[in-house]
Order: sequence, then C-alpha cells, then structure tokens
Amino acid sequence: MMRVFIVVAVFLHLVTANTAQAQNSSSASLWQSISTSTSDAMNTYFWGPIRSVSQSLFNTEERFAAHLDAFKQTLRTDMRRIESLAGRAGYKLSTVTMNPGIIPAVSVTFSFSEKISPADEAKLRTEMAALSGLSGALERGIILGLLDLEKTVEGIRPDGFRISEVEMALVAIFPEIAVSFSRGD
Repeated sequence: MMRVFIVVAVFLHLVTANTAQAQNSSSASLWQSISTSTSDAMNTYFWGPIRSVSQSLFNTEERFAAHLDAFKQTLRTDMRRIESLAGRAGYKLSTVTMNPGIIPAVSVTFSFSEKISPADEAKLRTEMAALSGLSGALERGIILGLLDLEKTVEGIRPDGFRISEVEMALVAIFPEIAVSFSRGD
C-alpha cells in the first residue's frame, strides 16, 4: 500500500513538473527531483496527517483530564454538602458507591444518628425549598426523602424495628431507595 502511494506521489510530481526542465535534466538531477518529491509527498500525505491526529488526540486527552479533574472537585464539594445537610436531617453519610459501567450508578448510604427537633426540621425544609437548579433538585430530593422517611416506611416497618440505614441510588436516571431495619433499643 505504501509503495503504491509513493509511486502515485512521484508520478503526480513528474507530470506537473516543468516539461522543458525534465527534458534537459540529467539522470542525476531527475533522481534528486524524484527523491525530493518522494520526501515531500511522505511529509505531506503520510507524516502530516499522523502528526495532526497525534496532536488532536493529545489535546483531547488534556481536555478530558481537565474535565475529569473538574468533575472530581465538584463531586467532592457536592458530597461534603450532602453530608452536612444529611447530618442536619439526623443522618450520617456512611458509604458512597460509584459504578462507572455501561449504565452508570451512584449510591449513597445514610445511617440514622439522631432525631432532630421540629424547629430544625422546619428550618431545613425552608432551606431546601429555596434551592434551584439540577444540584438543588438532587439535594432537595435526598434531604426531603430522609426527613419524610419515617412516615413513608411506617406501613412496612416490622414491629420492634427501627430504620438503621437508607441507601439512595441513581442508576442511569432512575432513582432507587433501599431501607434497612434493625431491632430497636
């Protein structure tokens, strides 16, 4: 394949060369012309595109790395905020699980720590209502879900058991929740 490419490049160069110069030149200068044109053709049609693709891939890698670093920082900031809000709601963030597969999933597990006062709950609900945007909707869904959990699971909680852990997961775009109960004290 490479030989055909070089032959075509040489042929094109020879066809477009000045006819008078080609007739008067000796075999040495013709050979030099072919050698030069082959080198130019290789640089133009072979190495040039490879350099271009390599540079493009390198730039893409740099941009991807920058986006990944920004994502990591945002994720850390968001997790600290969720942990703080969950603590105010009476829960402790105990586990964060990430599954970056074909169908990505993120889950957070909260363990019950303490009952909060009605005044603290009202203040937190007011604060959650004021949040906007995608981040705000996610935080609001998690925290209000924790605050309303007792009422939500009342009908399915076994007698003598209390909520011990709550796992909230986002699989692709679908939320899931799992509640663990343990014997009450």
